[in-house]
Amino acid sequence: AAIRLMKSVLTGRSPKTESCLSVFGTLANRWVARMIESFFGLKRRPFCVAPNLDFYVPTASCQGAIETSVRSVTRGEGPSLIIGGAGLGKTICAMKIAQKLSGSVQVVLLSSSQVCTRRALLQSILFHLGLEHQETDEGTLRIELHRRLSPPSASSPGVALVIDEAQSLSIK
Repeated sequence: AAIRLMKSVLTGRSPKTESCLSVFGTLANRWVARMIESFFGLKRRPFCVAPNLDFYVPTASCQGAIETSVRSVTRGEGPSLIIGGAGLGKTICAMKIAQKLSGSVQVVLLSSSQVCTRRALLQSILFHLGLEHQETDEGTLRIELHRRLSPPSASSPGVALVIDEAQSLSIK
């Protein structure tokens, strides 16, 4: 099928030449990727678009930010903020913080892209906590969250809220 597709594109007989070229380009990219993976003996793609903790490299600045944030949560010192330019590893740091805290508290790791309103924020938090979050008004969501956040006990550990790209949240 791929050969017939290439012939029709090359001879110009295809009415959808543009879409065929797109498909051909995708197939070529996959073939090149497989060839590189095979040549270097890779088990998976080395450069993913999404951050992956398997490829975390503990640089001094990232480790410092992670340790400070984890200490801030475990000691109850209040919020922690990591600031840095694009591509410097803030998302990986947030993921690593969530991983380190998961043994002692229940962690809610949110991307700000999931949250566009106060109600959506409350629903996202309650969803990650495994609590009722659908078809309820904002007041009910607040009450449900307040119940969960009441003083932690052995049966319900504390909660750590980690928000990636929090600067894009609205002020409200």
